[in-house]
Amino acid sequence: MRSLPRMLRQNMKMASIYHILMKEENLAVWSATQEAYSDFILEVDARQVSGPVGEYGLIFRKEAGYKYYQFIVSGNGYYKINKSLKKGAEGLENIKDWTVSTHIKSGKEINRLKVIAHGSQIIVFVNDEYLSTVTDSSFVKGGVGICIGTWDEPNVHVHFDNFKVSPIG
Repeated sequence: MRSLPRMLRQNMKMASIYHILMKEENLAVWSATQEAYSDFILEVDARQVSGPVGEYGLIFRKEAGYKYYQFIVSGNGYYKINKSLKKGAEGLENIKDWTVSTHIKSGKEINRLKVIAHGSQIIVFVNDEYLSTVTDSSFVKGGVGICIGTWDEPNVHVHFDNFKVSPIG
């Protein structure tokens, strides 16, 4: 997974809609704030506007390098929670493997993604519907942001809107 340009990371709180078009296959990118959060509610409206099925979502508690958590959904109704320990796909470790959910909208519909991170608990929602709670204490504080990935085909295009982080406590 690669980082998006610094300018996008610095403006995460100011822009209205972020467009990310991934023109390479089997690749993921992210953009995260420099500001670190420990306990928070993180939300975004996201939708895949074109291209083959891909993945998109939120990264959080991003530390230096490639250490972070990731909550992603796919255009075919699945979600996953990962943690990244080092660069590349081999650095990703599943906390919750791909799981189907009828609450995830497919196609070009908007999905409201939400993460509540409090202590070692990570609670994820889509479209205001609870999906899962996991416990992991690898990362306690870090940046928050958005991510997108392609699989076997390029040109996955995702819009992110209404990005919001609210500290807890």
